[in-house]
Amino acid sequence: GTPWSMRVTDVHLDNRAPARRLWLFASATRLRQTRGLLLALTTTGPAIVGGDFNTWYGFDDPVFDELSTAFDTDIPHDRRATFAGLLRLDHLFFRLPDGWQATTTRLEKFGADHHPPMARVTPPPPTPR
Repeated sequence: GTPWSMRVTDVHLDNRAPARRLWLFASATRLRQTRGLLLALTTTGPAIVGGDFNTWYGFDDPVFDELSTAFDTDIPHDRRATFAGLLRLDHLFFRLPDGWQATTTRLEKFGADHHPPMARVTPPPPTPR
């Protein structure tokens, strides 16, 4: 019965650098985009950020490190690849109120080229009055 709000942000980072960088694995470009995203988001309050981060190095990618630190997110239990059976490009990051929990799972492609991650966010049980 208590009102609440949560910021939800969907992200798709570039997967290539400009031509002068040979269009390959734009790690520095994606990290710059991530830092801009974090500046645009408030640093307080409940939030979920998810999407295609094009993290070519999966959980070892600098973009994943930056976001998991900012959102205090652990590596999810479902660590399966989300693209081409090899790469984990898609992630969800959470900043939840005390007592709230989030679980993630990888869905089927639904005709797309990625397996999207899905979150289930659960508030704590209501306190008796």
